Amino acid sequence: KLPLVRLTGSPEEIGAEHGTKLSDRIEKAFELYRTKLFSQWTDASLKVTSLAFFERIQEFSQEYALELKAIASHARRELWEVIMLMSRTEILRSSTPNECTSLYFKESRILGQNWDWVEEFENLAVIFDVTRQDGFRFLALGEPGFVKIGLNAAGVGVCLNILKCQAPTGGIPVHILLRKVLDSTSLNEAYHAISAAERAT
Repeated sequence: KLPLVRLTGSPEEIGAEHGTKLSDRIEKAFELYRTKLFSQWTDASLKVTSLAFFERIQEFSQEYALELKAIASHARRELWEVIMLMSRTEILRSSTPNECTSLYFKESRILGQNWDWVEEFENLAVIFDVTRQDGFRFLALGEPGFVKIGLNAAGVGVCLNILKCQAPTGGIPVHILLRKVLDSTSLNEAYHAISAAERAT
């Protein structure tokens, strides 16, 4: 149920592989979100909202912006559709808080979490094994269209707790920040990358 998807290279190459290998899953994920969770939205309003998040992502990281463009292009999707998947937590405004919960055991250094989400996504999730152009590597659980939680070669791991949020959201989508942690070579680097970012949720 959780296939291993290996991605390697530059941001464009990683995105191209992601989009090509997971195009069918990306299409199914988009349709699920569109019909099940965003049915009250019009395509026009979803597009405007998603592209506004893309502008913030692009300012935060040109590399992530290039990767997302490549995912969309090679999955044969419009850019806003992939960004909608990436920014779904912010678009939903965490209105469904009974989702993910993480646990950490300090003595044994075990980090883990449940992934309590829409049942249909269980057959769409994958494990990403990503090796960047510089050789740095991480493993991550994710839905098609974005990485989610994981552990990198420097020993930095990241999980996610969902909390209810009624306030309007802007800033950088949480899944981009999770990816930034996975790309960090130390806990200090990860912490400063997040603390310096305008956070959406």
